[in-house]
Amino acid sequence: ELKNEVTNATKKLTEDIGGINKKLTATKTKFDKQIEEMQNDIERLVQKKVDAVMQETDKILVKTVEKKVEGHLQMVTNNITAVRDSIGDVKKDVVDVKKDVDEQKEREQRAPNMIIYNIPESTLENLQERIDHDQNFCIETFCKVLRVKIDAGDIKKTVRLGKRNDLGGHRPLLIQFRDRIFKNMVMESLSVLKDADDVHKKLIFAHDLTIKERTDCKKLVVEAKEQQQRDTSGEYLYRVRGLPGNFRIVKIKKR
Repeated sequence: ELKNEVTNATKKLTEDIGGINKKLTATKTKFDKQIEEMQNDIERLVQKKVDAVMQETDKILVKTVEKKVEGHLQMVTNNITAVRDSIGDVKKDVVDVKKDVDEQKEREQRAPNMIIYNIPESTLENLQERIDHDQNFCIETFCKVLRVKIDAGDIKKTVRLGKRNDLGGHRPLLIQFRDRIFKNMVMESLSVLKDADDVHKKLIFAHDLTIKERTDCKKLVVEAKEQQQRDTSGEYLYRVRGLPGNFRIVKIKKR
């Protein structure tokens, strides 16, 4: 009977242990599944955080790159603007230099020339006869009135300026000498005109000026008139004197 009790107890204990083992196995399985789910949740959470950090890092990198690119672009733009300004300045300098060169060239071309006003103009129809009349009058004026030795060979060309007026009036006469020395000789001898006859007293001799020289001379004439008006002493005259390219206002005491 004792043996049966032991056997039954052993059997019951075995059954209890088996039940416990099943419960332990079920519990372990449940825990394993929960642990696995927790691990998965943790991994997803970590990945989400990592992705968020990466996105934020990418944004920071993009902004940093954008700022650097903007800085470089602004620098390039400034350099381009500076280069354009420099090119503009160079172009302006080139234009100014060209104007100066052209002006100097024109002055050299006009240097041997003079313009005489109030020379009686021939009414002959033949052009060459009118040209011969003007040249003969000039040579006679130079040689006999001004006492300057100039002949026809020293004169390159004479031409009346402006359109011919059939109603009368004497157009200015442009004279082109072969050398500026002949013009200078004439200009230096004009003081004798005060003792000449009425026809030659009316003559006005002038340099052949460029447009710029004429503009500068007109400005000086206006300024001389203003100085004359401001001078209330009545003892002085203000006149524009000098050679082409070097005109100036001089103060002259009245006689």
